Amino acid sequence: MAARTLTLHEKQLLFSAWLPALGKEARRRGYQVKFLELQRSKASAEWNATHCRVCKKHRSDTLHALSHGHKFRAIGIKASLHRLCLAIDLQLWKNGKLLDLSEQYRELGKWWKRQHPLFCWGGDFRNPDGGHFSCQHGGRK
Repeated sequence: MAARTLTLHEKQLLFSAWLPALGKEARRRGYQVKFLELQRSKASAEWNATHCRVCKKHRSDTLHALSHGHKFRAIGIKASLHRLCLAIDLQLWKNGKLLDLSEQYRELGKWWKRQHPLFCWGGDFRNPDGGHFSCQHGGRK
């Protein structure tokens, strides 16, 4: 018999219940951790979807690559799981220094994904986002 699909509410409860364990595991590994942006506003999600990750300029510039010297890469998406309280961004710190490379989050991301089949880590994304930890919903990670 196939497992039933969890509702959005059930996923939110599951995700919220596991956040303390994520922080504890980070500390166990010797990191200091900040939890950032569990819930994102609609305005913030729209801004992220229309602004470039590299230069923070608006996408309305149709010649982005020519005028800014790189291909437009959105910071985020309008339908972000942060809007549903199913994603959180972490900052890991070690010896007083911010770890800002996705690779530095890999082991914690692998641990997170083992905790539940719906859990995802942003370091696996096409545009890696190592600090992003989430619970799948509606085909989004």
